[in-house]
Amino acid sequence: MEKCYSRLTELAATSKTQTKLLEVESSKIVVKNKDADIESNVQSSYQFLEAMKRRGFALDFAGVMSYTRHDKYVQLLFSHLNREPPSGYNRCSVSQLISADKAAWTSLIERNVKPRPDHAGALAMDTELEASLKTYEVSFALLPLVSKSQPKAQSASSDSHAAPKGHATYGAAKGGKKGSFRSKPYTFKGKGKGKKSEQRIPKEIRDAGGTASTPDGAPICFDFAFKKCRESVAEGSRCKKGYHLCCICYGPHSMADHKKH
Repeated sequence: MEKCYSRLTELAATSKTQTKLLEVESSKIVVKNKDADIESNVQSSYQFLEAMKRRGFALDFAGVMSYTRHDKYVQLLFSHLNREPPSGYNRCSVSQLISADKAAWTSLIERNVKPRPDHAGALAMDTELEASLKTYEVSFALLPLVSKSQPKAQSASSDSHAAPKGHATYGAAKGGKKGSFRSKPYTFKGKGKGKKSEQRIPKEIRDAGGTASTPDGAPICFDFAFKKCRESVAEGSRCKKGYHLCCICYGPHSMADHKKH
C-alpha cells in the first residue's frame, strides 16, 4: 500500500536532488540518475483508506477491476473497525486490515485468478476479490486480539449474597483474624490415651470422594450435602454445623447437586 502514493507525494519526491548511480555496461562505467524511491506513509485508518482509493483508480484504469466493486470490497474490509470486540479484547487495528488485504490477494494467486477480462469482457476480480474475504486466512487476520491489560477478576464474595447477621461467610475469620474460626463438628474422642480426635464422615460422602472440611480447614455441613439442613442461610454461608458448600468441589451447592454443576 506504500506504493499507492498521491500526486503531491510524487511531486515532493521528484523535486529533491537526484542521486547518481554507477553501472557497468559493455565493460564501460556509466553514470545514471537513480530514481527516487517514492513511498506513502500508511499508518492511520485515514491514510490507509486514501491509499486504497488510489489503488482502486489504478485497477480501474488498468482494466483489472472496476472502481465500484473495489470500493465495495474496501467498505466490507473497513467495517471490521466498527465491530465491538468481546470483553478483554481490542478492536481490529489498521495493521490487521493491511494483513487481511495481503492475505486476500495471496488467496487470489493461490486460486490462479486471472486479472484480465474473459472472452465475454467480464472481470474476474470484480467477484473474486470480495469472495476472498470469506477465506480462513483473511478471517483469521481480522480476529480481535487479546488486550494486554486484562480486567481484574471479581472476587467470589461480590457475587454471593450477603450473609445474615450472626452467620459468617466462607473464608471469613472470626473477629477479623485469619484462622481463628476452625471449629469442626462430627468429632468423637478416640479410645486410649494420647490418641487424637478424628472426624466422622458419612459413608455416602466418603464413597463419593467428599471431605468433612474445606482445604483451609473450615467445616462443612453434612446435612446440607443431603438437603436436610433446616437452617436458612445465605448462599455459601454457614450454619452452626458448618458451611453450606459441596463436599467434593466446595461450590455453593449441595453434594447431591454436584453433577449438575
